[in-house]
Amino acid sequence: MKNTYRTADEANQDKALLAELLAALNGWPSALRRDDARLWVLRGRPGLQRLNMGRRKKLALVVMPVEIISVRQWTAHKKRLSFCELTQDDDQEGCFRLHRLPTPAEAEVIRDIIGIRKRIDLSPEELARRREVGRRFEGNLRRHKTGS
Repeated sequence: MKNTYRTADEANQDKALLAELLAALNGWPSALRRDDARLWVLRGRPGLQRLNMGRRKKLALVVMPVEIISVRQWTAHKKRLSFCELTQDDDQEGCFRLHRLPTPAEAEVIRDIIGIRKRIDLSPEELARRREVGRRFEGNLRRHKTGS
């Protein structure tokens, strides 16, 4: 598939901006990925909505449900995203722009609408415990594969 970016540097800049946005959204790291056009996006529920920066480096929230949603549901999305500028408004989909990083309350609304999971914040102790469990599991798996 053809690369949509003009240069690798342009792709890296877009990815870095989206990583910054993902941190502001406090979102799950796996949401940052490439779409079918090879653009970096923050992807929520499969096929529902996406976030990208666009050529002008402004946040574009594209709400395009795969399944038909009601006009009432679309109106509710628009009301909840009233802190964004509505740039395209169709019957049941559209595009919003946000010219800054979202506040924590706005981030929660965006995560909910596009379906990005919230990142889990673990204490250092819990993180160390989980890493140890992972190491033990990996060791058991290796022994099982080698037949020891």
